[in-house]
Amino acid sequence: MFLLVILILAFLASSIDYPEASTSTYTRSVLCEEGTATWCTPCVAAGDMLYSIYESGDYPFYYIAMVTDKQTDASSRLYDDYNMAGFPTFFFDGGYRVKFGSTSTDVSYREAIEACFERTGLPDLVVDMTVLGAGEGTFNITLEVKNNEDDVYHGYLRIYITEIVSRWDMKNGNPYHFAFLGYASDRDISVDARDLFVETVLWNGTHEGYADVRGDNVMVMAAVFNDEKHNGYANPPGGNSFDAYYVDYMVASKPQLDAPPSVDILSGPNGTTGFSRIGFEWRGQDDFTPVSDIVYSYRLEGNVYMGEWSAWMSTTRVTYENLSDGEYRFRVKAKDTKGQVSIVSAEREFRVDTGPALIEQNDPIDGEEDVPVYTRVSIFFAYGMNKTSVEKSLEIEPSVSYLPVWEENTLILKFMENLDYLTRYKVTVGKDAKRMSGQQLVVPYSFLFTTASEDRIPPAVVATDPIDGTKNVSTKSSVILFFSEPMDIVSVRRALRIDPWFSHQQMWRDNDTELILLPLILDDGGYTVTVLDTAMDKAGNNLTSDFGVYFEVSRPRILYTYPYDGEENVSISANLSIIFSEKMDVASLQEMITMVPLENFTVTQKGSTAMLDISRLSYDTEYTVLIGKDAAASDGSTLGSDYTWVFRTEKEDNEENTAPSFIVLMTLGGLCAAFIVMKKIKK
Repeated sequence: MFLLVILILAFLASSIDYPEASTSTYTRSVLCEEGTATWCTPCVAAGDMLYSIYESGDYPFYYIAMVTDKQTDASSRLYDDYNMAGFPTFFFDGGYRVKFGSTSTDVSYREAIEACFERTGLPDLVVDMTVLGAGEGTFNITLEVKNNEDDVYHGYLRIYITEIVSRWDMKNGNPYHFAFLGYASDRDISVDARDLFVETVLWNGTHEGYADVRGDNVMVMAAVFNDEKHNGYANPPGGNSFDAYYVDYMVASKPQLDAPPSVDILSGPNGTTGFSRIGFEWRGQDDFTPVSDIVYSYRLEGNVYMGEWSAWMSTTRVTYENLSDGEYRFRVKAKDTKGQVSIVSAEREFRVDTGPALIEQNDPIDGEEDVPVYTRVSIFFAYGMNKTSVEKSLEIEPSVSYLPVWEENTLILKFMENLDYLTRYKVTVGKDAKRMSGQQLVVPYSFLFTTASEDRIPPAVVATDPIDGTKNVSTKSSVILFFSEPMDIVSVRRALRIDPWFSHQQMWRDNDTELILLPLILDDGGYTVTVLDTAMDKAGNNLTSDFGVYFEVSRPRILYTYPYDGEENVSISANLSIIFSEKMDVASLQEMITMVPLENFTVTQKGSTAMLDISRLSYDTEYTVLIGKDAAASDGSTLGSDYTWVFRTEKEDNEENTAPSFIVLMTLGGLCAAFIVMKKIKK
């Protein structure tokens, strides 16, 4: 038997064709996105194989470890875009090839890489990327996409920030390589024919939660995906379908350390200003040069200010006097002690307009008729105004009481009582009204409007949300009543009846025609919301009759589980799933689901079905799965009670497992003997 095994191994070694890396020059690189998790045991060997292929230098090949239980964007990419079935899974060139599960050799991974190199019909693109360290875990990334085609190119750009030796460890305690930290860019792109697309982004590790990231331990990878959709399967050949968008071009680059300094403008005008005396203040930063040793050069462009850059100096502020009206741009750049000048100067564009205060429009417009007596008056100014001066200069004839409310450059007059019917009103803003920069109105501004005759048309409730008779309303749902015309808020509040009562807040929208009831929480059961006929519109007209809407509220429910409660002989590779009555919050499920005996798992979701991703279960084991009562739906409503189900896995059958292995050995032994005989016959 021992001799037979040796012969079989020798035969297999001489017969297997391993793919050889081509010595020809490759014109592009291949990207692999690795679906992995820190608790996944099979992911260890698979990840090591990818790193070994990368280290071999056989191909221009890069990969990214998308660690789903550490990085939310990685999880979203794998589950939302690729519909990943389990761990580990490898998506080559955006899903052109997919490898699911681990293997004992790297042959299948190399085959996938080779297949990507053999792709034809790719658009003629050239992609270049420069990454500059900007200090404190910050990187300036400039990416250029040159379209050499005669047609517009449409695609999708992703720029991945990866950590070469990761802060996260695999199941065996060794660190990942090229672990994904986040996107620097994640967007659609269009590049005109024979044109150049340029993307410049700043990725700040501190802002992204990685304040300790080091420039010498970062690899930035960028991939341009085609917008043509293909059928992909995360569990080949036909399982877990997804829309695949293949990679047309990818590049990778490490940051250039000791990059030039950067500079930011801290204060100064941005937009329109009424002042002719303008000041700016700025601050620079650099990888190694202390802030106090950075020097700056600046200039003002526009009108007569088109001179040379200022001499290099340590000052961080400047003031310009008596600027004439017009468009300007202020620019400042920084230089470190090595003489490196900031790649991009900091800029501020602004407009000096010292003209008088100006009113652009008003509502109601001048001369308008049939204005509702419950109207509000709005006055729209062209510039930021001195609010006190405007309010003091305001007159309304006939005199009425009002509350002034400002929304940016707009003054809204809310009248304390309805205006009189069929009355002509005059609103005047006196010339003492002035801008924040001091310029006044040239002349007083006035407009007239006339109110409508008495309204005798009764209001009505024209729609509700939920509609009458709706079932399965969320416990977090709001109730909206839509009225035919603006309502008297006090009378509606007094006319409102809720049975059974629920605590809520009331909010009005759309000129008091929408009433929104915001419950603190709704319990299971039926509710009736009624508006009595005592509710009035702003003209004092009542509803013609009581109005009611009925709806039923229910919490999220568990409709089905797999395996079902009490099921026996469950496969150890079974996909555990829970079908809910509505879509759930994944983070809440991850926190509220426990298994006994304890197993590491990750919760994913598709529609209203939640999956527990587990590498494998143990043989002949009774598992209890508990879903806590606080497991929440996507709208925040909870189950309200605990749910438990129990199942037992299959037994391990050693005899059945051994027999096929012996048969295989005997079969291979026969093949080996036949091979030797054929060799002798040929000789």
